Amino acid sequence: LLSTCLARFPVAAAMAKSIFIPYTFHNKTSEPILPNLKQIGVPQAHQQTRGEGTLVAILDTGITTHRELATYEGGKSFVGGKETDRIGHGTHVAGTVCGQRTGVAPGARFIAGKVLNDEGTGSEVDIIRGIEWAVKQGANIISMSLGSTRDSPFERRAIEYAINKGVQVVAAAGNDGKEVYTYPASYEGVWSSAAVDVHNHHASFSNRNDRVQLSAPGVNIVSAYLKNGYAYMSGTSMATPHVAGVLALAHSLQRPYRSIADTALPLGDVKEYGHGLVQAQEVARALRVA
Repeated sequence: LLSTCLARFPVAAAMAKSIFIPYTFHNKTSEPILPNLKQIGVPQAHQQTRGEGTLVAILDTGITTHRELATYEGGKSFVGGKETDRIGHGTHVAGTVCGQRTGVAPGARFIAGKVLNDEGTGSEVDIIRGIEWAVKQGANIISMSLGSTRDSPFERRAIEYAINKGVQVVAAAGNDGKEVYTYPASYEGVWSSAAVDVHNHHASFSNRNDRVQLSAPGVNIVSAYLKNGYAYMSGTSMATPHVAGVLALAHSLQRPYRSIADTALPLGDVKEYGHGLVQAQEVARALRVA
């Protein structure tokens, strides 16, 4: 077991790395307006699939009950207590992946691992345990809107473990607004996700580096929030679940995941945009004739 392997190393060394969530809260809203879904062609893709047959693991600040989150299948806390989300970040991310109105893949099922505490921070030990749990639960995709600028051999090993089990791992490129690597996004095989605005311009806060794989909407994104409400947030935290959702659509159609890179809309500098803007409708179109 991964946790058993981790126990062979000094726990204090692993826990020295702190994990943060790259986002900014803007304001609550009573009604979701969703240009982000149209921006990446989600309505057209839904004519082919809504993500059925896919299980997504969201490792974040937990989850709260919400009418958008009808496909929730349970969770686990790795930071003590229950998996309840008290700050809304995990709920917002889940809404973008699987929300019935706000989600890219509303037909996909999801589980939630609370690996960050109620202040939105955590340790790599909890991230590693969350990854191991997600793999054991049979997740096809792991979405992590979190990160740190510190590389870690322990965390890298956990990512390799998941990928070797056939799991697609998506993570936020980070919000430092400069050319810097953020982990786990910058590990080999991870779909590092950068943010763009509604005009497909690179978000000023979104990190740039040669590990960025894809771009997705990440500015003023509305999704599920606490108390059955909705809220606007910005960050690569918000871009990440868009990519996870499109991967869920690809999995539902039982075709290679690489299609989301092959069909991305090129936008410019690969350090900023990676392959380009993820295109759900192009993935569906490509898969339909494959």
